[in-house]
Amino acid sequence: MADIITKTKNKTLQIRQHGSEAGRIVLLCDGEYVCDFVWQAADQIATVLRHAARVAENNTAAAKQVMDQAILLRAGVPVGLSSNPKVYDEALKEAVHNRDLRKSNLVLAKELPIRRDQFGIPQVRNGRSDQR
Repeated sequence: MADIITKTKNKTLQIRQHGSEAGRIVLLCDGEYVCDFVWQAADQIATVLRHAARVAENNTAAAKQVMDQAILLRAGVPVGLSSNPKVYDEALKEAVHNRDLRKSNLVLAKELPIRRDQFGIPQVRNGRSDQR
């Protein structure tokens, strides 16, 4: 297995499969041993790290999500961009009180043209698709 190397500002992390024991994973920081664990523990740690990374990403993108959600609310589009209730509440305040957003020329969702060839009742046809 090839090493997985991640470089941060001043640290280099390496994840290696232990040579003598195929079921163990070794973590090195700047070439020095940090810890090792069995593959099952490594899998659980990876799951927890992935979840923590997504939560951190959501928190850093909250300001942009607030404004995007406010625009959608103002336009009448019933789509939530975040499952965080604080983001939604802040977006609701922004949609109501932001003067620039209120005066903008947003196209309201109810004013959008509906194309009948895209929406409507699906039809079930028997036979080849080129037959009508």
